[in-house]
Amino acid sequence: MPTLSYAILEAPSTLGLATDGVERLPDRLLDLGLAERIHARRAGRLAVPPKEPMPDPESGTLNARAIAAWSPKLAEAVEAVTRANFR
Repeated sequence: MPTLSYAILEAPSTLGLATDGVERLPDRLLDLGLAERIHARRAGRLAVPPKEPMPDPESGTLNARAIAAWSPKLAEAVEAVTRANFR
């Protein structure tokens, strides 16, 4: 069986948004057969930290602390998937 060169890493974050709904997008796309259609393997799903109700007072950014904590985890996960594809 050939190695699947595409990988789907689910990272359904709405941390920078004022609305919700995006967090359901990976499930919907996968339910519709995205992975099969592009011949991709599923590489996992990152847990997204809870949203903070108020914007950061200095920057006005929604969920600034959560984004700062989550972004390196996302980068590490992407790096791990990328490295796995080149083994």
